[in-house]
Amino acid sequence: LGESLSHCFDMHGGRDRGDGTNTAGTHLNIHNNTFRASPVPIRIRGVPEELSQIQKNWFPNCSSSAEAVEAEKNTAVRKNAFGRANATVVK
Repeated sequence: LGESLSHCFDMHGGRDRGDGTNTAGTHLNIHNNTFRASPVPIRIRGVPEELSQIQKNWFPNCSSSAEAVEAEKNTAVRKNAFGRANATVVK
């Protein structure tokens, strides 16, 4: 609810595990959430095996997807709302 010591969602890849891969899970679907934390709320530290989606979320403390989601590849970030007063949905 606005306070976080780190990311709200953090998926680790192979580099973090030290197993010689960069795989970060198979598939992610993060949708219909409100992320009030200020640090980058979603961080995917590797590449999911299948296309993962982050959609229909509200990030009131972020002004763009670049501020809200940190991901390398194979992740679609769309139809999310950013900001507070006049939150705009970016398709």
